[in-house]
Order: sequence, then C-alpha cells, then structure tokens
Amino acid sequence: MPGHGTLVVRRGSSKRSSGPCAAIPAPAQALFYQSREGFSGQDQIEYEVVSGRTVERYTISIVVEKTAPPVQRTPDRRLDDSIDI
Repeated sequence: MPGHGTLVVRRGSSKRSSGPCAAIPAPAQALFYQSREGFSGQDQIEYEVVSGRTVERYTISIVVEKTAPPVQRTPDRRLDDSIDI
C-alpha cells in the first residue's frame, strides 16, 4: 500500500482493437491512486503480476504536486435577469 494515500484495484476486461483475438475479452485490472488530502511529495506503490509460474514485480513512483484550489465563481446576475419583449 502507498505510504501517503490509498490504492484501489478494479477488475474488468479488455479487448484488442485489432487482430485475430480482437473479439475475445481478456481479464484486466486497473490501479487507481488517491493521495491523502494536503499531501505533496513522492509516494510509491509495489505490485506483483502472477501468470502461471511467472511472477513479475513492479514498483511505481508517484509525484504528487500541490495545485491551487478551484476558483469559486459567483454567477453573473445580469445573465439571470429576464426581459419581456
């Protein structure tokens, strides 16, 4: 698990866009990382992919940068006024 956030693994399937196996879905997994609120810096996740007797280990480094909070805009009241013609 990452040290400064959470990791969610979702299972699904994937299809090739072309080729002889294009219509055959293959099992797939997607990894989603969410940093802890207020965190900025480097984090890391490690995972393994097992296929038969083969085990592949991966390490992913993640850099989380601070971003400015979204600007809260107030609606332009002139656009809300209606005029009867």
